[in-house]
Amino acid sequence: MVYAPDNDLVIGAGFDFTVYAWDPTTALLQMTLTGHSCAVISTCITYIPAERVVTCDEDGCVKVWNIDRGIGTQAEK
Repeated sequence: MVYAPDNDLVIGAGFDFTVYAWDPTTALLQMTLTGHSCAVISTCITYIPAERVVTCDEDGCVKVWNIDRGIGTQAEK
């Protein structure tokens, strides 16, 4: 898990190939990031140029996600 301070989100990944973003205050799910074909084993935050989450799965596939809350419930790859 990782915390994204600019968007106030807790990002978690799992063995179901999906990444989830929760509001830490309400514990409500804000985003579901889908697109990996294996278990997601790593998440981190980067700033290119704005806050993004980077995920990596068991096969080494790396994805960079826009986690801006303004884009709605489904994040963009």
